[in-house]
Amino acid sequence: MQCPSCGSIFVGNPSHCPNCRQPLSRAANAERDTASAPVVQEAKVNVHTIPKAWLKPVIIVFFIIAAVFLTYKLYYQIYSWNIHRIYTRGSLTPTITQLTLSDGRPAHSIVYYGKDGDQIFVPELNRSWEISGGIARITIADANWFGENVNEIDYARIRLKPMLISTGGRRVQLPITTMDVDVPASPLEVIKPAENLSIVMSRSQLEIKVVPGSSVTLNGEDLTDVVNSGGVLTRNINVFPIGNNVYTIVVNTPKHRETRREITIYRPVFDISVEIEPTTATYSETETTTIKGTTEAGAQISVESSYIPESLIYDDVTGQFSFIARLSNFGDNSVRFRVSKDGRDDANVSLTIEYKPTPAIYASKAWAMDYMGLRRMYEQWHGQVFSCKGTVSDIFEENGQEYIVLDLKGEKNIGISETESPAKEDEVLVILANMSSVAKPDLGQRINALADVTGRQMYHNYYYPELAARYIYFLNK
Repeated sequence: MQCPSCGSIFVGNPSHCPNCRQPLSRAANAERDTASAPVVQEAKVNVHTIPKAWLKPVIIVFFIIAAVFLTYKLYYQIYSWNIHRIYTRGSLTPTITQLTLSDGRPAHSIVYYGKDGDQIFVPELNRSWEISGGIARITIADANWFGENVNEIDYARIRLKPMLISTGGRRVQLPITTMDVDVPASPLEVIKPAENLSIVMSRSQLEIKVVPGSSVTLNGEDLTDVVNSGGVLTRNINVFPIGNNVYTIVVNTPKHRETRREITIYRPVFDISVEIEPTTATYSETETTTIKGTTEAGAQISVESSYIPESLIYDDVTGQFSFIARLSNFGDNSVRFRVSKDGRDDANVSLTIEYKPTPAIYASKAWAMDYMGLRRMYEQWHGQVFSCKGTVSDIFEENGQEYIVLDLKGEKNIGISETESPAKEDEVLVILANMSSVAKPDLGQRINALADVTGRQMYHNYYYPELAARYIYFLNK
């Protein structure tokens, strides 16, 4: 600092000059200090602020976005909850049924319901099924749930987590589908001989059907190589006049339990030797068939069922005989004759011959449907052939026989006048015993069955005409 009076220079900021003792002005000191201090330039910071006029729209937009998001989440939650509800205990609850595949394997069918075009995806099967006609049907053979070793397993508990995929791509998790599946038995269908068969021939035909790839033994003999590509085994077997001839069939199909079945063919022991030729047919497409055989020389033969009298031929020396039997009924016919010889018990012989005419002959005998007349005249019309056109409304099995419930309602010219009505409102049904070679039709399928009257049967507490369907043809809906 410099004194303004004497010009002395000194350090500090005293109130009087150290040299001349003159008072120093503080305003001047401050002014000098300011002048001597280093110059510091203040940095200018531009702060952009949102104008108050904009703040309100920003807040409104924020709340709109939040509201839309929350609404979407709430809608999705409600939609998912509603889907879960109707697929758990509502109208779209899946149905599970047991069924048999065309190759005889047991299976389960799961039907999911929904909108056409949507899909049901099952991650456990890594496959999707499109909903068509309001349903998506998933059919799985029971064996597919098991490995090769099933001897220590009783059943499997299956849990599926299906997902509904809409046409727009939305995915909704459906309720878990749970079912218990027993270890299936190896399928075995005995086509021939019929159950409790009684014959007088030395040989009979055995025909069975198994799943292709199964192993088969008959009385310990391995016949696996005899099974054809369709799973059918046909073999002629010896039948001895010892009463019951027992044949044990054992079938082993992969991923199935072993099936063991005994077949008994009865061949009576006669006091008089009688044997029908093994080539004698047990099936005929015509109303007559020839019976040939051999008995002891010097015997007498009398035919007790319907036959052509002049056709009976007997060689008293060789014991050979033959006659032409009449087959008066569609289906099974009993052909009976008696062999007699002095001092010996009579041999009463009975054969069962099936009469199934060709489709052309059978169709030529068919009447157009007369439903009300059939309801009243089923006894008098026993054996009469009818053309039965309708829609399959139900299929059931009773005592090993498959029955088809056919609804004729909606068909033209079925023999119901305006003044007549069936016993139960809105139902025009006939019960068909499926005697054809056609596999089980599907529910809702329209068919034409050529069938002959056998009587009537109760169904859902009402009696309906019963017919044996020999030939079945599928029709367009």
